[in-house]
Amino acid sequence: MLVSLIKTRAGWLTSDHPSQDGTAVSKIEKIVIADKDQLAESWFKPEILGALAEVTIEWVDPSTNDGDNGIVAVHLSTPNGSVVLD
Repeated sequence: MLVSLIKTRAGWLTSDHPSQDGTAVSKIEKIVIADKDQLAESWFKPEILGALAEVTIEWVDPSTNDGDNGIVAVHLSTPNGSVVLD
């Protein structure tokens, strides 16, 4: 239901929210990031890496990503196996 996905400042409009039970069924295993300097220019590098302490980060040269910096792929671990979002 679309209405259940609309969030207000006070919270969700209905109790029919996908994460209501709080049970995660998948988790991020790995993030592939194209960046030659591995976030060297980011003001938030410690916060980013700290938040991803349990996630494998694979750094690739931007030339392998059409010259663009940024997230290339995210690998998820699910009950049915690994899923790659790229």
